[in-house]
Amino acid sequence: MKKQNKNWLLKGIGIVLLIAILLTWVTPIGEFTNGTFTKSEFSRVGIFDISNYSLLAFYYFTAVFGLLFVIAGFSKFLNSLKAFKKLTSNIAKRVEKFPFVFVVISMIFYAVLTSITKEALVMFLFVPVTVAIMAELKQTKIATFTASIGGILLGTLASTCNGNVTQIIKSVFTITKFNSEMIATIAIMVIGGVLLAILTLFASKKKDEELIVNELAEEFKAPEIKKVSTLPLTIIGVITSILTILAFIDWSNSFGVSFFSDLATKITDSTIGGVTVFKFIFGQNPIAFGEWTLFTLAGLLVLVTIILGIVYKVKLRDIVDQYIEGFKAYAKPIFIVFVLYTILITSVSFPTLGIVYDWIINVFGDNAFTWTVVTMIASVFNVTYEYVVGPLSGLFLNIGKETQEVVALATQFGYGLIQFVAPTSMSLALGLTLLDIDYKKYLKFIWKFFAAMTVISILVLVILTHIA
Repeated sequence: MKKQNKNWLLKGIGIVLLIAILLTWVTPIGEFTNGTFTKSEFSRVGIFDISNYSLLAFYYFTAVFGLLFVIAGFSKFLNSLKAFKKLTSNIAKRVEKFPFVFVVISMIFYAVLTSITKEALVMFLFVPVTVAIMAELKQTKIATFTASIGGILLGTLASTCNGNVTQIIKSVFTITKFNSEMIATIAIMVIGGVLLAILTLFASKKKDEELIVNELAEEFKAPEIKKVSTLPLTIIGVITSILTILAFIDWSNSFGVSFFSDLATKITDSTIGGVTVFKFIFGQNPIAFGEWTLFTLAGLLVLVTIILGIVYKVKLRDIVDQYIEGFKAYAKPIFIVFVLYTILITSVSFPTLGIVYDWIINVFGDNAFTWTVVTMIASVFNVTYEYVVGPLSGLFLNIGKETQEVVALATQFGYGLIQFVAPTSMSLALGLTLLDIDYKKYLKFIWKFFAAMTVISILVLVILTHIA
């Protein structure tokens, strides 16, 4: 069998970076202010600018890289535990008669949580568990992708109470989502989930589809696994999962709940013998659910690793070795993230795409189609939602108050849709790399979903525009 070319993703990312650089040489800086497009002087990217901007990625996004390294080590450590192997095997045995139902339930789990949590990257903490179960079930790579990364991408498209999205929409458009927009978002999630599940079901039946293989399976002997108790791992895993989910829901801004922040203040300000003992114990970082940072989560995972190591009598040296092996395994995904942030910083520092946006608007006018398409193009180069909407805010701010609500939803849909196909989609790039799925082959699977959901999303936006 001819070996497939596995470098399509890197090639795609490289092409986007090259375009971002070349645009600065042929196109002047172009920006929107109150809906008016203005051109500035040329500002070209030089050889040493690339090195400077690429290193700035580590400076501005240290928390992302830090968490990725910790997740890498933690995942490798988990896979080294006999209890983890036994636990995932037991779960697989319970669902082996209806594996596709597990795929759908898992996709819903990721989609719903991603739509309400602040950081999609946090959801990658659960991916190793899903992959291990899917390997036990002898499922395809595409099915495994849908059960995990597909759910994350779907939740990004249909963000309902995502703290970051909510805050960005509030700050840029000075609005909050009304019932019609929320209903539309939920409808998109349901339609997208059904369509993705159907496409996955048909794709998984193809004889040439690659299976997810548990590379560690042969390292464990059945008699040894039977002697290990999974109860401590289950309890610690459930507690860690609940803490993580609660910690990354923006309770205050998305739901108007101040209970957790008030409770955290009472705990840290309380004294014993006139001393704020708990403030010393927890440190200066925020401990209230909804206010955790990626650094906080990284610290929690290291702590959980130590606890599991003690419970299962794993030597510190072995834990360190597993973390090092994890770093090696995640080297390519982390390098890809590094390049993606280089593209982001270059594109934001040299905003040359304004002339493209202006041309699209002049040709097609101000409508749901152009708002979505412009956001899609911006998302390919600016990578994260915050840096997509920020530079586009001057384009949208002179639009009527009622229409702004639809525009805000159009930016969310445009950003979420392109995440399914763009090589610069961080969740997609990480998922394809970790699951070893060829990008070109993946596009053959996902293009129907992308085309259908783009049409459906624009139709929803057109209906909401007429309602507004």
